[in-house]
Amino acid sequence: MTLLSIIPTPDIFQARRILCIQPHYDDNDIGAGGTLALLHERGAEIIYLTITDDLMGVLDATLTSEAAAAQLKREQEQAGQFIGVSQHYWLGYPDAGAYDYYDLRHQII
Repeated sequence: MTLLSIIPTPDIFQARRILCIQPHYDDNDIGAGGTLALLHERGAEIIYLTITDDLMGVLDATLTSEAAAAQLKREQEQAGQFIGVSQHYWLGYPDAGAYDYYDLRHQII
């Protein structure tokens, strides 16, 4: 007997609420945006949780960290409007920085 016969594969299109955890502000949009938009169209509530501040990817050196973080949040909210994201949460861990993974796990839970 295989594991697949013991535990059926869930039909994601029956989901009513989906929490999308991403390391960076655009990972969900790039990796699964079309699927998430379809899930939203079919009635699922889409929620984003972004782990890092994503400041390592900012190319405009004239922006302060605060201004860059605010811009990234605005861009994520705009992209989320196209997909149907209802809520955004940001944990603000340093991108490519050291942090306590147990603390992170606790915050996610």
